Amino acid sequence: MRAYLYQSYGPPEVLQLAELPIPTPGGKDLLVKVHASTVTPGVSYVRQGIVPGSTFKTLLMRLVFGIRKPRRPILGYEFSGIVETVGATVTQFKKGDAVYGTATGLNAGSYADYLVVPETWRWGVIAKMPDTLSFEQAAALPIGAMTALHILLKAKIKSSDNILIYGGSGSVGSYAIQIAKYYGARVTAVCSHSNLSLVVSLGADTAVDYTKNILERWKILLIL
Repeated sequence: MRAYLYQSYGPPEVLQLAELPIPTPGGKDLLVKVHASTVTPGVSYVRQGIVPGSTFKTLLMRLVFGIRKPRRPILGYEFSGIVETVGATVTQFKKGDAVYGTATGLNAGSYADYLVVPETWRWGVIAKMPDTLSFEQAAALPIGAMTALHILLKAKIKSSDNILIYGGSGSVGSYAIQIAKYYGARVTAVCSHSNLSLVVSLGADTAVDYTKNILERWKILLIL
């Protein structure tokens, strides 16, 4: 199978296309033929081995992903694809299922033709794809949407809430707008001028351009 490997931290050029054997799933695993994955700021930071603007976060990241070089040679944390084979004890999936999820905590990432995923494990998830999503749409969903949902549930969101979402056009922010509106909250989204129409189309009741005067932003905070 084809896979993009990286043996050192650095710019995109550290990713090298290589041919590897197709991995063999265990009894509790699924072998997924990957159709789509994502490139996100988080993946970029892991590839570079640096969290911009934070020495402390960079150190924490290196402790997790490798001090001097990456521990896991294949990047990629979100995926969608088709189940190729299932292990003997897998009960929730079968060959041919369209699935999507995360490769968090696994030894190999999703920048490859095939990915072995446990049916259940502590750090990641896999689920059957809704028929209404394309592979590209499904691959872009898990991490941002789950993060937004976790935060909003942690805040005990309810229909009477007024919510300010800073970075409303980003991955987490764009999902947070839609989830907050699902719960009936009133949403003010902050983003750049070029993305004002986007956050409104996602359901924001008010869109604020963060490049405008700081006093205008404080007025929004006081209103909320």
